[in-house]
Amino acid sequence: MLHRFENIIFDLDGTITDTSEGITKSVAYSLERHGVHFDGVESLKCFIGPPLREQFMAFCRSSDVAFGNDCVKVYREYYATKGIYECVSYDGIEKLLKNLKNSGFRVFIATSKPEKFANIVLNHTGLLKYFDCVAGANMDNTRTDKAEVISYLFEKAGIYDKSKSVMIGDCPHDVTGARKVGLDAIAVSYGFGVLSELQDLKPLCICARPDEIFEFLTE
Repeated sequence: MLHRFENIIFDLDGTITDTSEGITKSVAYSLERHGVHFDGVESLKCFIGPPLREQFMAFCRSSDVAFGNDCVKVYREYYATKGIYECVSYDGIEKLLKNLKNSGFRVFIATSKPEKFANIVLNHTGLLKYFDCVAGANMDNTRTDKAEVISYLFEKAGIYDKSKSVMIGDCPHDVTGARKVGLDAIAVSYGFGVLSELQDLKPLCICARPDEIFEFLTE
């Protein structure tokens, strides 16, 4: 059966895995080391998804790139040893990935998380085997913009027909990043994005559960 899309590109944090515990604890560790006040770990969920350095700078109202880099460096002291393992896959995600592969789709990851960490998370949750290719940021805080990551994925995976590819993510930058490189986008509302912000961007659809993604792709 022919489908509208053949290449299904997923964001990671907030779309495939709930990484909120590990990320917020790592952010808290860094902010505390830098003497920055915050109102509990719930207030740190804004760090899930966007490029870390830029988010640290925005959160701390700083324009100092060196400060942002140091925040990320300290963040990784916790994340690389503990936080990276404090994650779970969302209910229904493994079934979705199995169904996609069994239906002949190619499945990919495009994340602003460093590629090294993305592979560790996917291996830890047992989901790495479902992905044809994983693309992420560099460890030096470059290639963190979602459009840049998607373009890198195209090159790495040898994807040449953008019309057969779609981006799926939980945050506005997933939708805008996809559009910047000429892709359609599907949003999910079970992650960390704000529903009203996703609705304003008018993606192809907004899915409340993983099974709704499969239904849309195969309808």
